[in-house]
Amino acid sequence: MASDIPWTAVVGVAVAASALAATLVSFAWQTMIWKWSGSRPKVSASPGAAFGGGAPPQILVFIEARNKGRGACQITQAFFATRTGMKIVALHPLPGSAALPMTLEGQHAAKWMFDAHEVRATARQQGVDELRPVVTKGSGELCCGAWSGLDQLLHTKK
Repeated sequence: MASDIPWTAVVGVAVAASALAATLVSFAWQTMIWKWSGSRPKVSASPGAAFGGGAPPQILVFIEARNKGRGACQITQAFFATRTGMKIVALHPLPGSAALPMTLEGQHAAKWMFDAHEVRATARQQGVDELRPVVTKGSGELCCGAWSGLDQLLHTKK
């Protein structure tokens, strides 16, 4: 018993379905390429130390911005923020840090060093025990890192 649907119609539907699937895959790929083509700074903070000259090591806190995108972006500020959204003020990056403002090229990173004792004193003066690293892009967009407890970030014990 033969079907009433001609074989050309079945082939036509199969070709149309394949074209639709290819279009959806192409659209998804183009969307991802468009998203990846811009700047995507990822911000993190870590403790560290500086050694040299026979002096005791200087305990530091680093803010790092790593541009995961392909496009460049302008970085105008690097600072620590509190849970209330307040910026920890009166912190200045130490010599040897990336100059601000700066252009952060795609697939590159920049670091800013802060004196851990100054960070701790300023945070405690403002009554906070958690901080997050933040960089400000030239557009005004804030790029924030993960929250860290003050003692964890400064690699100290209470």
